Formats: sequence, C-alpha cells, structure tokens
Amino acid sequence: MQNYISFPAISKALAVSGVLSFLLISSPTPAFAQSQELPDKPDTQELLPETTVGLLKLRNFSEFAEKYNASSFGQMMQSDSVGPLVNSLYDNAAKQYENVSEDVGLSLEEIRSLPSGEITFAIIAPRRKDLQYVLMMETDEDNEAVDKAFERYREAMESSLESAGEDAESELKTEENDFGVSIETMMAAGNRVYTCKHQGLVIACTSEDELNDMFIRWSGAEVDKVRSLSENRKFVTIANRCAVSDDALPDARFFFDPISLFKAASRGNVGANFAVAMLPTLGLDGVLAVGGNMYIDHDEYESISHGHLMLASPREGVLNALAMKPDSYTPEPWVPVDIANYMTTSWDVPQMLASIKEISDKIVDGQYDEYFENLQNEIEKRDSDVNLQDDLIANLTGRFSVVRPILSGDQLNGIGNAASFGISDPEKVEESLSEIFGSEDLSRWWAEREHGSVRYWTKSEESVKYREDQVKARRDRRRKRAEDRGEEIAPFGPRPEVRKGFPTFGIIGDQVVFSDSEEFFQYAVDTFNGDKPALGDDEDFLKDMDTMTKLLKSDLPAAVFYADSRREIGFYLKALSNDNMMKVLDHSAEKDESGFFSDMKASIEEHGFPEVEDIQQYLSTSGGFITTDDSGYHFLLFQEKPNQE
Repeated sequence: MQNYISFPAISKALAVSGVLSFLLISSPTPAFAQSQELPDKPDTQELLPETTVGLLKLRNFSEFAEKYNASSFGQMMQSDSVGPLVNSLYDNAAKQYENVSEDVGLSLEEIRSLPSGEITFAIIAPRRKDLQYVLMMETDEDNEAVDKAFERYREAMESSLESAGEDAESELKTEENDFGVSIETMMAAGNRVYTCKHQGLVIACTSEDELNDMFIRWSGAEVDKVRSLSENRKFVTIANRCAVSDDALPDARFFFDPISLFKAASRGNVGANFAVAMLPTLGLDGVLAVGGNMYIDHDEYESISHGHLMLASPREGVLNALAMKPDSYTPEPWVPVDIANYMTTSWDVPQMLASIKEISDKIVDGQYDEYFENLQNEIEKRDSDVNLQDDLIANLTGRFSVVRPILSGDQLNGIGNAASFGISDPEKVEESLSEIFGSEDLSRWWAEREHGSVRYWTKSEESVKYREDQVKARRDRRRKRAEDRGEEIAPFGPRPEVRKGFPTFGIIGDQVVFSDSEEFFQYAVDTFNGDKPALGDDEDFLKDMDTMTKLLKSDLPAAVFYADSRREIGFYLKALSNDNMMKVLDHSAEKDESGFFSDMKASIEEHGFPEVEDIQQYLSTSGGFITTDDSGYHFLLFQEKPNQE
C-alpha cells in the first residue's frame, strides 16, 4: 500500500508546483569539516527569535506518516474494499507525473523521500524591519535525492538569470559563516534567499542576519537584545495551555501573533496604517496571539487538538461584543440525528448590542441609532405596529446554533444549512413575523405555510418564477451578445446537479429557525414533534458528550461542537456515484487529451465504489468545546477511535 500522505499527486499542475515550491527555498550545500563545532540541533523554538509572529511545525514527518497509516482512516485506505480503487487512482496520478518528471529532475519516489523529520515554516517580524520568512526541513544526510533536488534548482536558477542577461555567478554565491557552515545566496521570485544544509537540516531564510542569529543560538550563545522564541511569553503561555501532558510531544503545532504580523506587513502602507490605527477603536488590539497543538493516536483518541485564543483583559470592542457565555448545552429538540455538523453557543445580547453601538458611535456618531430607526421605518411603512426593539430584539435569549443537515437528494451540495436563535416569547415573536411578512408587498414574495402545526414562511411561487425568469434573461443576453460578435455558443456537456436553495424560516419551540431547505425545515418540525429521532437522544452523541464532560472536568463549555463523518461520507459517496456524475466523468474522459479522466473512469469501472458500510466502520463521530476565562478562549476538538468489528 502506498503512503498517500507524503505526496497527494492529483494532477500535473499539483505535481510541478509541489516540487518547485520546495526547490525555490532550498540550496545544495554540503556540510563542512568545521560544522562539528556546533552541538546537536536544539529545538526549533530555541533557534527562532522571540519576534516570530507565525509558526507552523510538523514535529516528525516520517512518524506522522506512520501514525496516519496506522490510524483507522489509514487502515480504511488499505482495506480490501477501498484500497484497490485508491491504489489505482494513485497509480494513474503517478503516471501523469511522469510527463513532467524530466523537467523536475526527480522521480516521484525521490520526491516522497525528501522530508524525513521536522518541517517548520516561520514568519519573523524584526523590529522596525520588513517581514522575513524561514523554512526548515530535516532530511536524511545520505539521501542522494536531496542533493539532486538542490542541483536541479541551481541549474534552473542559473539558466533563468542568464536568459535575463544577468550574471549568475554574482547573484548565486556561496560563503562560509563564522561556524564553518556554507551559506548560499539564491534567488526566488526576485528576492534573495539564504540557504544552507547542516546536520541534515535544510534551512532557507529571506534574511541573512536572521539566519546568522539562528546559528548563534544553535551554538548556545545569546543574540544581543533578541531572545529566543522559547522566551516569548505569548508563545510559552499558549504552548503550556495546549499541552495534554508534560511528556507528550505534539505531532503538529501552530502559533500566530496576528496584530504584530499585520503591523509588520503594513509598514509603509498608508491605507493599512489607517487600519492599524482603527484596531484600538474596534478592540481588536486585544487579540494577543492564537496557537495550538495537535496529537495523533493519543491514548483512546484518533486525534485530539487543543487551541487557545489569548486575549487582553478586560475585553473591549468586538471582543466584548462576542463574549460567549458558559452554560450546560443540550441540542434543541428540533435537531435531528441525520446531520453532518452541529454547533451551539450563546451570547449576552444586551452586552453585545451595547458594545456594537459603542464601536459604531466611535466611527460615526449616531450611525447605530440611525440604522435601527431606518429598519423601524421600513416596518411601519407596511402598516405594522411591530416594535423592532420591544417585540423582536428584546426577545432574543442569546442562544445560537448552526446545523448542517443531510438532505434526501444526491446533489454535491446536498448537505443543507440551518441556523437558529433562541427567543423568550415565541407567541409574541410569531405574531410579529406574521404581521410583517403578511403585509401586501412581502406576501408577494413570501408564502405562509404550515407543517405539523407549525407556521412558517418560504419563497412564494411568484418569487420562484421571478428568479427563474431572471436566470433565463441573463442567459439570453449572453447568447445575444455572442451572436452579435459572430460567435457560436458550444453546447454544454453533462454538468453536476446543483441543489437550489429554498429559504425557509419559522418558529419551532422556542427557536427561530432559518434554513436554505424547506424539506429540512419540515423534517425539523417532525423531529420536534417526536416523529423523527432527535440528536439529543442519539447514543453516539451522548457518548461524545460524556467524553466532553470528562475533558472539561469542572468547567462549563461556552460552545459545543459535534460532527458525524460516517453520515457525511455516506452522503458524498452517494453524490459522487450517481448516474449524473458518471455522465459528467464520461464526458470529461472524452474531451481529456491527457488521459487523466480516462484513467480515472477506467479505475472506477474496474474496482467500483466501495460500499458505505465498508467505509463507515473505520470512521467515528467527533466532538469539541470552547471554554472561556480571563486569558481568552480555549478550544478542544477530539475524535475517539472507532469500534471496528
């Protein structure tokens, strides 16, 4: 079975771009005799400066790939039901790469062998200087493919400079630093990149000074006035907050200081500097940093991810407006089991609106009040006595949920969307909506209907016809313009079927529910009435909530997440294998000169799509939550290992 995570070769373009992006930041430099003066490489956070504002790190590529292959998903990719088709598709993609392998200079297997250990990408914001970038990648020192890749890039770079009439020797030069490491100056996208290879670690940096400082830290010495990233308070706080234990190293890590990053990136840009000046007004200068750790195959979890958004205290502006409230969350009784995702939280509505008004008035005094006055005037124009503030806004409880339901069709976008807002007086809100949308002008576009004793509003027949006429008119105008130019419009071949959204809303229980599907709204009503199974009673959901309670300990969540990849993958398998999609594939294969789609069609015809049950046994539900404290928001996402029979 192939290791698919190392190089997901899907097409010729991806193959070329993937290799070139590596080559553009790498350099063929041998290790020198003096290199043993440096000790073994310290951790990345000891090499990088405290002015690092962005970090993406994969701790060990080879180990990550092994964990992936040993995971339930990896086992599924190697199973008798799924493996033959996946292997065949991979072989077809590899065959496409052969068309460009000579230009790249490396075979697919050689490319797959390039990374072996850590891969790190970092963004540095030196004080009063432009942003700088660093890429580090551990490779096997005796891997000939590494030197081969370096040499191929040098040849391409020299050829490019010579064709541009520039002196390649003066641009592509090599010098030793104070530690006997050969630093080679290269060019990438018109910018100088300083690269080296030492102890199997390839480093590429856009700043010679930053690269030199990294080697000073490597030697164990300190850089004047700039500490290492390991002494950055924001980084350390987030790293500690996101650790599952003292002895478990994360498989992947990320860290960003968005405000510092934005300020450094906008240096010298007048428009961007104005945006920077607006940050305190919006309260966004209180976003200190965000980061997290990801662990694969940890204890009973397939994966577990911790993240932390570090905020200043007290929170101001937008951050104060979007303050989530800790609570005990259970799914609303209208949420069915047949969903892909579910998320719920709640906000302090009076605090949110007061903060929005404060921000708005700082920008344009009185604009907030004027906006709501205009809305109230629009309501009154319809001879309505509804008061926007007293009858609608004052009834919002702050509970907010988002659901992605799986609908009955097999279109690619057949997973719907729904959102709900909690209300304190359903009868009063329903009367207000009925009065507004029952007005003469709105009733033309919105039809009032009823299902399961629940009243709701959806697009009227006149609205649907109006939309169809608009689409037809645009199509006719394009055809007419083409005819005037003497062009012949070629007929379209088969196209993927797309579900048309059908906006629908109404009150179910104590929630105002909005959906882009009337079918789902009716299904939600049936669930609320007890005719369909509800998510809150589902064994898998309850099991995930038990796990969440264990992870939360004594805390209450400020938001809850749930996802069912088994149902979602089942839907997409149905959508991809329907007759219409097969016709689209047939048409693509007929028009494809490269043979990519023809090979894909042949693979599917030979092996067929796997049965849904064969895939679902390797998948499991996943959950998560957000908590809040004085330091900010902490989120945790987890997926337990499936119970395979």
